[in-house]
Amino acid sequence: MSDLHQIIADTLQSLAMTTTSFYQNKLGEGYVNLEKTLILLDGVISIISSLKVQGQEINIDETRLVASCTEAMNALEMKDILLLSDILEYEIKDLLETSLATIE
Repeated sequence: MSDLHQIIADTLQSLAMTTTSFYQNKLGEGYVNLEKTLILLDGVISIISSLKVQGQEINIDETRLVASCTEAMNALEMKDILLLSDILEYEIKDLLETSLATIE
């Protein structure tokens, strides 16, 4: 579980850097940070899936997380950086912060 805790903490930090860059209209920096964030999010989802397969109870709504990631990708495809940033900040970040508080 400590691996999950650490990767969520790292993901939250990366999310903050990504959204700050996009909100400040620093698109190049934002896209570089977004790439790191997406890799970390993939890691979070992979660890959650692995722990669930092992029978461990994880207090993360994996379905909601994946749905929010899908919404973020749709916003990215539409080149709607404001919507993408809002999804990262107000959906994914909030979900991960809530989950982090319950992980030992």
